[in-house]
Amino acid sequence: LDLGVTSSSERDRIDAIALQALEEDEHYCLARADLVIAHTEVAAAELARRSVVAPVAVVPAGVDIDMFDWEPVAPKATRRLVFVGTVGPGRGIRLLLGAFRQLLDYFALARLALVGPVEAGFAPYLQQAIERLRLGRHVDVLGPVDREDIPRLMGAADLGICPWAPDPDRQPLAAPSL
Repeated sequence: LDLGVTSSSERDRIDAIALQALEEDEHYCLARADLVIAHTEVAAAELARRSVVAPVAVVPAGVDIDMFDWEPVAPKATRRLVFVGTVGPGRGIRLLLGAFRQLLDYFALARLALVGPVEAGFAPYLQQAIERLRLGRHVDVLGPVDREDIPRLMGAADLGICPWAPDPDRQPLAAPSL
């Protein structure tokens, strides 16, 4: 059980009914957990105060914030969007490419970078969709990059994209629904 969002952290942000449901879910999970992960010592102390039976491990959040401390970039004429993650079916890429095609109607000077590994066998479908949507000169499929380069790529972007849209049929991009 990873307590990223708790009834304590959300108390002032949600209504009473939602808070009660969150507290009940939290209690149910804590009572049945084999291990509870807390991101800070303060959170671990809160769990101890609640008499949580399962062992509590303190595991700091997995992002090195200092890597993302970059200098401001001067505005540019070309809008830059970046997607970072695995590129493949069921990842929202279909939605992303279609939406980006529509965006080009408003911002002709726009580029989309797809950063991350392309799932095995997916590259031909991706390329076909890019060509069918006439996105060739606007989309850069960068593939996997060094972890240290991610902040620079994100810092140069105007917008980070995380579509992660449900795609239950996991059909390749060649499907006519695009």
